Amino acid sequence: RRAAQISAIRPDLKIKNLRGNVETRLRKFDAGEFDAIILAAAGLERLGHSERIRKILTEIIPAAGQGALAVETRKDNLPVENLINFLNDDETCRAVKIERDFLNVIGGSCQVPAGVFAEISGDRVKVRAVISSIDGREIVRDFAEEKNSDLSKIGEELAKRMLKNGGQKILSEL
Repeated sequence: RRAAQISAIRPDLKIKNLRGNVETRLRKFDAGEFDAIILAAAGLERLGHSERIRKILTEIIPAAGQGALAVETRKDNLPVENLINFLNDDETCRAVKIERDFLNVIGGSCQVPAGVFAEISGDRVKVRAVISSIDGREIVRDFAEEKNSDLSKIGEELAKRMLKNGGQKILSEL
């Protein structure tokens, strides 16, 4: 997903896989194995490497649910659920539901080069999404914006529109 979006923006770049934890990836960069690397800013900040961030790539749309944390409990364990319920953030839950609705309609998984990001701010929700070929040569981008009170179908409708506008062709060729 990230490589496809970067290739769509900068087809002149040679994209190479980079594996390992953040420290390993930074060591490989420092050793000159890469001219540049792309890492999550949140991860770099959390690990005390904020000074290494050179640019935030706002044009790259993340995977559905990226950055959201979940705690799973047994369905029948109401005492535990009540104990941890204070951790729940309603706004995040609504945003992730929108993103998952989008992904369900396009039939996406972590192997599909698609991204979606729902952002709830005040009385509005904004959703940006992308469906791309693996090489980034074919790409469909779109967005939707609605009142925060009317979120029930925004992810699904955006996905259907994108499939109709070229996304289905891209996905069928994967």
